[in-house]
Amino acid sequence: NSIPDSSKVNVRGFFDRHSNTARWLHYSPETKVLGNPIDTYETPVSLGFSVGTVTTIAFGVEASNCDCVAITENKFVIVITRFTGGSQWVYGIIAEIDGDNNITYGNPVLLENSLNTFSYVSICKLSTDRVFIAALSDAGNSITGIHCSVINTTISKLVSSNLVSISNSASECKIVDIDSNRALLVYNESVNSYNSAVIISITDSMI
Repeated sequence: NSIPDSSKVNVRGFFDRHSNTARWLHYSPETKVLGNPIDTYETPVSLGFSVGTVTTIAFGVEASNCDCVAITENKFVIVITRFTGGSQWVYGIIAEIDGDNNITYGNPVLLENSLNTFSYVSICKLSTDRVFIAALSDAGNSITGIHCSVINTTISKLVSSNLVSISNSASECKIVDIDSNRALLVYNESVNSYNSAVIISITDSMI
């Protein structure tokens, strides 16, 4: 009832989730003309963030590229390309976070070494115990698919890896889950600089 008739024409309601109340916003032509401030109901909330302690996950070995995905609230799978014996291979690491935001890491597990150098990796979650990795190799710039299981703090490859790219000229790639048995692979073709996409069907025994 306190809203002037001239303001009721453009009145709008909204739910303020911070105070759990319904509020009204209205435009007052009288206030605008006089130049006086429109009444405010509360001071805007300022939201910020803080950064925790940085921890090293490469275990003293040079790594080139990495990606990660959450599979539960406190468990993550990290995938890296890591130099080993002059070659750059794909490794997986399980990371867990406790209530104090401390991170603990499992041992790195070799997931793919079929080609000499993998320069780029991307990972997606299929379920709470399965992930799928797209690894870009410098050998012909091909993309290899790696289907892995995650049990407790152990990651392991389920089946033999397969080439999944349409073209042998990929320069970057990104894998995104669609559901528990399908993923979308998006990549850039380095020869013509085209962007391409393909759906990958995944089961426990094949890619």
